[in-house]
Amino acid sequence: MILSSQTNASDVEEMLQFYKQQFAVVEVVSCGKCGSFLAFECSGGESMGLAPNELGKYIIPIGDNLLSHRVRLDEAPTGERMVGYQCGALVPNPAYPIAVADHQAAVAAYEAQYPKDVAAYEKDFKKTVASMKKTGQPEPEHLPPAYNPPAMPPVAEQIECGNDTRIAAVERGIVPVGGLQTTLSPFERHQIRERLRADRKHKPDFKKVGNIKHFESFQVERV
Repeated sequence: MILSSQTNASDVEEMLQFYKQQFAVVEVVSCGKCGSFLAFECSGGESMGLAPNELGKYIIPIGDNLLSHRVRLDEAPTGERMVGYQCGALVPNPAYPIAVADHQAAVAAYEAQYPKDVAAYEKDFKKTVASMKKTGQPEPEHLPPAYNPPAMPPVAEQIECGNDTRIAAVERGIVPVGGLQTTLSPFERHQIRERLRADRKHKPDFKKVGNIKHFESFQVERV
């Protein structure tokens, strides 16, 4: 369960110092795709009312960037269990500047054409009025084209990062219901872990450089 958090990501340093006083081990989880801080992984201290995951770690969100997390059933080459995260940090939408440029071009084209349409209408209107005067008919209502440039399409300026490693490719088709909402018994998890260990083709995307562990597209740094 993700805790609600009103803490701004700019307060990460202050949060870090606080949790380092409460826990023996504090690690910072960040997204390798957008660079946002997501959470602290803490262990070796009082629970402070938090519920640990099955690895005994407390996952404490930083701000609202962490949408979800899950202890996966595959393992790093070191035997360490992989934890998957889902990043919801807002990032620039690559489609937005394209939509803006297309809209500006459409408006420019419209504004170039609009005076021509008005002029054409006025020319036809004068001819119609002159013709109707000859026959004694009343003058028609003057309704030139209204100025109505194209509207900007509803394209969001920012979108969620979308980086998500909560389920491993090797788990798909083995862990039921996508593996994200289904509760498995300890024995079922054991069975699946043994099956994954026997899969020699599976090579988890994991590396450790100094005090930083790279789990696929997320990194966990011990501080």
